[in-house]
Amino acid sequence: MVKEGPTSSSKLALRDANGWRTATLSADEDSVSITRLDGTILELRRAEGTWTLREGEHIHWTLPSDGLVLPVTGTPLDIPIFARLLGPASKPSTALHVWVCDLSSACSEEPVAAFLEDRGFEKIDAVFTGTRHLDLSIRDAGSVGIWIGEGPFYGGQPVRLQSVPGKNWERLR
Repeated sequence: MVKEGPTSSSKLALRDANGWRTATLSADEDSVSITRLDGTILELRRAEGTWTLREGEHIHWTLPSDGLVLPVTGTPLDIPIFARLLGPASKPSTALHVWVCDLSSACSEEPVAAFLEDRGFEKIDAVFTGTRHLDLSIRDAGSVGIWIGEGPFYGGQPVRLQSVPGKNWERLR
């Protein structure tokens, strides 16, 4: 579920040997909140010149707020977050840091520098036409590609995300 407005919020359900577990992620330009599969809540906020990652009262790290911090989970939760955070902010002068968060284990590693390339519009299959393609290169962590749909049918929403070669998440229609 993606909520329109200043904050995007998404929920992911995964089934394993112990049954169904959920993770949630919500974000706006100055904050990201992640509830991992084990129920741990992490809050990333920008205030007073720094980004700060907290787990309750514990501070995992701080980072100067010289740009965007983008969470990457490697799950479909990344799709609405990419669209929300990168869509309006993809300018060549924007400093970008990627915070890699494995929803089933740790999310406390410090963000790494990244480079975002806007590849313009392309056709990615017969179904998804006229999509904007963004490539994100993450230092020491590979790359991520996202295609954001244009026009009245897609309404600027993401339609595909590729986090590793051969692994795609696509929008369900």
